[in-house]
Amino acid sequence: MLDLFGETPRERWYIAEKIYDFMGARAEFRLYPDGGHEISDRMNEDMGRFFTKVLAESTEKP
Repeated sequence: MLDLFGETPRERWYIAEKIYDFMGARAEFRLYPDGGHEISDRMNEDMGRFFTKVLAESTEKP
């Protein structure tokens, strides 16, 4: 089944990003050098900024 989305993780990443965009999901895709399965300080900071932005946008009045 994974071959439907790409043979490598990077190929699957690109397809997943397109699917999220098509569905209108509020997401940001980022690759970090030497990123593995552990969350770095940089990732933590970026996630904090993302969620702060999304929460602020969701409470704005039209």
